[in-house]
Amino acid sequence: MGKRSQSRRRQLYGHDSRGGTNPVVPPPVMPANTVAPVVTGTATVGQTLTCSNGTWTGTPTPTLTKQWRTTGSVPIAGATGNTYVLTAAEAGKIVDCLVTATNAAGSVSRASNAMSVP
Repeated sequence: MGKRSQSRRRQLYGHDSRGGTNPVVPPPVMPANTVAPVVTGTATVGQTLTCSNGTWTGTPTPTLTKQWRTTGSVPIAGATGNTYVLTAAEAGKIVDCLVTATNAAGSVSRASNAMSVP
């Protein structure tokens, strides 16, 4: 059997000519959100809100990023952590957290519950 045929056989059947196996790498699977992220805390100026990741699936395991937002899905500049301290700028607005999951197959975002800041 020629080298080219052996190589093709390994690709098709996951075996090499010595009887060993080649690892089969599964194709990437797009991230999917199975449990929504949740914002907790007291929605009052000066208080800290916390955003959970929610639960995500995907192959390879997705990396997660966060963006805190105000009314109308407007990003709050520099607010990309797990927690956010509410400022006077958020008074009278609604605040939520957008979690984005990214892997080799792509990116998917899911918004948390919204909290109204008096």
